[in-house]
Order: sequence, then structure tokens, then C-alpha cells
Amino acid sequence: MKLNPQGSKLLQGAFILSAAAIVSKLIGTLQKIPLQNLGGDAVFGIYNTVYPLYTMLVTVAMLGLPPAISKFVAEASAGGDEAEGRRVLRLSAILTAISGLVIGVLTYAGAPVIAGWVGNSHIIPALHTSAWGLAVVPLMAAMRGYFQGLHNMVPTAVSQVVEQSVRVIVMIALLLYLTRNGADAANIAAGALLGSAGAAPQGCLSCCCSGGATAIRSLPYCRTLHPNYPPPLPRLRQVDSPASARRLGAGGTKAPKPGSCSPTGCRSCWGH
Repeated sequence: MKLNPQGSKLLQGAFILSAAAIVSKLIGTLQKIPLQNLGGDAVFGIYNTVYPLYTMLVTVAMLGLPPAISKFVAEASAGGDEAEGRRVLRLSAILTAISGLVIGVLTYAGAPVIAGWVGNSHIIPALHTSAWGLAVVPLMAAMRGYFQGLHNMVPTAVSQVVEQSVRVIVMIALLLYLTRNGADAANIAAGALLGSAGAAPQGCLSCCCSGGATAIRSLPYCRTLHPNYPPPLPRLRQVDSPASARRLGAGGTKAPKPGSCSPTGCRSCWGH
């Protein structure tokens, strides 16, 4: 049975997301071994105490917007209203960025209070470093929701793999550095959680850049990051001879006088 284009695209998107999830999980398993072996039980315990709290706060900061963004963008795309989809992205990006910043600041400032609730003051440095990631991850989730609404799963998949890879690399590098310099368990765990904060901007940028021209038109700061910005001018067709110029002029465009152009041609001798 032959699938219609929409069904084929849906299956392709599901395959891309599944493959990205598998790769991300495989990369994520690499962090457990060095975290336990290099940091020890104390570091491993602090990390496992703070990371679930970090993921919960990220979920709160996202305000449940990514699925709603996908829905509204998909409806706008089906109606041919691309501007409405970009407007949804801009508004949701502002909301998630504000909520992430607010929750990040509250987490950083309230780290002693949270540590008191948990009953372990050693988690305060880890809470401080994880607060930085809260300012960026909700924005990245909003961008993923936007591209999923456009049935483009590549930016989501790329950002997942990049984010996980950077997180593991930064975490292992900081573990090696801090353990060799004799840092205590609290600071080593904080360095391990700093990998999540450092990976969030990279995941956001990779999602933006892999989105291509759509992201460039939607978010202003993506314009300077994308390698194809500024967008190329449309290809133009040069009129090679005065006869061609007169034929072009017969279609409603005034023909230039023969010999009035430079050898490289001027704007009056170019047509779309």
C-alpha cells in the first residue's frame, strides 16, 4: 500500500525523533560511569538529588507551551498563514524566556532554602549551577515545538543530540579538572551539573541554525548565526544582445539603448 505524502512525512519524522532519542540515551549513559568512578558516591548522590529537581523546574518553566505551540503552528501552516506561525513562536519564546529567567533566579537565590528542605547543605553549589540552565532550556523547548508544528523534526533531533553530547563532554572535562585539583564533593557535583547549563545554549543554537530560513525569519538573533545569512539575492538573467533587450522591452519593459551598458551589464539589462 502506497502512503500519501503526509503519512510518509509523519513516518519519516517519527523515525528521525526515535533515532535521535536512541543516540541521546546512548550518549547519556556515558556520563554515569565517569561520574561514579571519578566523583565517588558522595558526588553521585548529590547529582542524583539535584538533577530530578532540575528537570522538574524545567518542566514548570516551559508552562506546557511546546505542545500548544505545535498545535497552533500546524493549524497556521495548514491554512497557509506562515506569519501567524512566526508570531506564535515569537510570543512563546518571550514567555518561556521570561519564565525560565524568573525560575532560574528564584532557584539560585533560594538554594539555601531548598537545601534546608532536602536536609543537605552540600547541594547548594549544584543548585546554583543548575539555575543557569533554567534560563535557556524552556526557550529551546519552545523552538522545538515550533518546528514540530511545521512537521520538521530535524531541528529537534539535532538539538537533542548536540545538547546531550555537549553536556557529557563538559561534565567529564569538569570532573577531570576538579578532581585533579582536589575540589570537594559539593563543588565536583556542581561542576557536573554545569554541563547541563552549558549544553542548553548549544542545543538552542543548533535547533535554530538547523531550522534554516524559517528560523532566520522567525527569530532575529538567528539571522547572525545561520551560515546562509544574509540570504542570497535571486538569480538574475542577463540580456546578452540588443535584440534580446528589445524583446524584453516588448513585454512591457523599456529596452535600453544598444551600447549604453558597461561590459559587465547594468540593472536595466537584467531581468528576473
